[in-house]
Amino acid sequence: MTRLRDHTAAIVRALLTADPAVVALDYDGTLTEIVPDPDHARLTPARRRVLAKASRLPRVRLVVLSGRCCADASLRVGVDGIPVVGNHGLELEGWRIPDAERWRESLVAFLERLAAATCALPRVNVEDKGLTATVHLAEIRSDVARDGLLRELGKLLGEPAAGGDLLRLHPGKASVEVRPAVDWDKAGALRLLLERWGALPANVFYAGDDVTDECVFREVAEGFTVKVGEGESHARYRAEGPEEVYDFLRVLGGDLPQNPAASPA
Repeated sequence: MTRLRDHTAAIVRALLTADPAVVALDYDGTLTEIVPDPDHARLTPARRRVLAKASRLPRVRLVVLSGRCCADASLRVGVDGIPVVGNHGLELEGWRIPDAERWRESLVAFLERLAAATCALPRVNVEDKGLTATVHLAEIRSDVARDGLLRELGKLLGEPAAGGDLLRLHPGKASVEVRPAVDWDKAGALRLLLERWGALPANVFYAGDDVTDECVFREVAEGFTVKVGEGESHARYRAEGPEEVYDFLRVLGGDLPQNPAASPA
């Protein structure tokens, strides 16, 4: 895997000659740094301006694919005209995966049991996102404590009436996602958008930082896929952190020069 910054100019040239090109971005860990309190993961005005300029490029479709609920992610992006996919692909502005309310009932039952089991653990932050939930682990420093919590989550999900037949656990880098047991994710949502826009996987740029982004890396493997941060990945390129992603967007938008670079690896 090679560094994004070493191939930015060549990737930008390829995207600007596509019709259309798609620039798809994760939110937490990609557009913002990972922080202990997810409520503090907010865009600076300068970063929002970079996103806005890139979204106005002709023949470029920019979309944010987030694990947050759609309403929350849209508010945080805060740029008119940028569509937002929420809950790991389960909802797009104005659209939800069919039978969503059936899973919602099971999720509520599971979260009630989880609240009772973790009431004595102040560092466990559970975020109810409507169709899914996130158990944030950033403030749990001990690997032993994290492993114990994961075992407890699995045990709770296996209890009768806890929604275990309709819900699945998806461990991430600093969290555990509780999602409906359906064959649908960010990759499915992006596939839907590519069909809607008449775009090819080879003309997609996607950046994400977590294991929940790996499905997209595989879906558009012939495109320009970027792993943000450390760790093994199916992505073709690596960015050190969100600021390297913004540098790419600045080059795309013409705010930084296209320095000579190698062809896309």
